Amino acid sequence: MEGVIYIFLDESGDLGFDLNKKQSTRFFVVCMLITQQKRRIEKLVAQTHRQITARHKIISSTLHATHERRSTIIRFNKKMCATGCEIFTLYAHKQTLIRNRNLDDLYSSMVVQLLKQIYSHHTFYATNRIEFIASRRETSKFLNKKFLDVLAKFAEQNLSRFSVRIRTPSQEKCLQAVDFASWSVFQKIENSNNVFVRAFERIIVSIKPFKNDKAPYAISSNHPDAHV
Repeated sequence: MEGVIYIFLDESGDLGFDLNKKQSTRFFVVCMLITQQKRRIEKLVAQTHRQITARHKIISSTLHATHERRSTIIRFNKKMCATGCEIFTLYAHKQTLIRNRNLDDLYSSMVVQLLKQIYSHHTFYATNRIEFIASRRETSKFLNKKFLDVLAKFAEQNLSRFSVRIRTPSQEKCLQAVDFASWSVFQKIENSNNVFVRAFERIIVSIKPFKNDKAPYAISSNHPDAHV
């Protein structure tokens, strides 16, 4: 791949380990959307938002999968196949995780492991500029200095011009698209509901379980096989 590459990060589920809590999920999903056609995705998000606003007289600044109708999500996912993006996903079964590990470290480990899958799937060059964009709404509690240092180390080891930006979904429309992707994969993993994933499965490169390593740089980097 050449030129500017955008990687958008989102997650679904929670990292709480009290599985007896009503709101606790069994799985935690980290999802990345990679594209060089950022404008195509922005147009799809804007178009979908206009249609929802006109049809249902709803005033909202952003799309959010948990608030949208089933038909809207399926239609959006199908159209996302024509935007030139790819989806990479990791999921963690919380019962298999080390309960006393630092949640920041766990989150960083999952993000780096997923980045390594992307880097093993694509050939990036030192001239590439990678823009990594995370959602302030979803990930603010994990986006601390330690997390940014881990990403900086990853970029250094992979010879990347790697920049990190934190934006809200209203500021960066593509974060709304990766929210749909993350939520859809979460429905498959958590609830065995494949209907949303089937709508865009041809752009899903991988849905893989997280390897429960102790630290971000103890993670192996194997070429990801497509697994949906």
